[in-house]
Amino acid sequence: SFILFFIIFSGIVHAHCPLCTAATGAAVAVTRFYGIDDLAVGLFIGGFILSTTFWFDRILRKRNRGVEYIPLQTIILIALGLVSTFLSFYWTNLLGPFASSLFGINKLILGTVIGTVVSLSAFEFHKFIRRRFERSFIPFQGIVLTLLSLTLVSLGFYVVGWL
Repeated sequence: SFILFFIIFSGIVHAHCPLCTAATGAAVAVTRFYGIDDLAVGLFIGGFILSTTFWFDRILRKRNRGVEYIPLQTIILIALGLVSTFLSFYWTNLLGPFASSLFGINKLILGTVIGTVVSLSAFEFHKFIRRRFERSFIPFQGIVLTLLSLTLVSLGFYVVGWL
């Protein structure tokens, strides 16, 4: 009832870090200045969203003795990370009518979603290896697999001609 009280009587909140919004907007502006395609930038932004989400999820679980505060906590945090990032793209005017698109979808949004999915797949593959062989084969295996996957997908997009 305590949570329900705050949900019902709370005002509208825009709880996305202004520094994160500015940093994301500045990063995309700089990469556009240097001619890096939005699809490639979005891939790595998606990876960053996922890694930040996992980091925050781990902090919450640690504070709650290894248990989720709410069911599907990780999935909800990923969704909130994506939505807040897309809102920051909108607020910084990165999604205008003249922005580049692929298949009718803004390249920055498409790249971010694909980057999130690729990063999640790479991390799950890392977890599979750890469960199957009970060890990592290289130091920082999860990070290496994620960055390698994002780079390979980006190179694939380049080869296909989408970048």
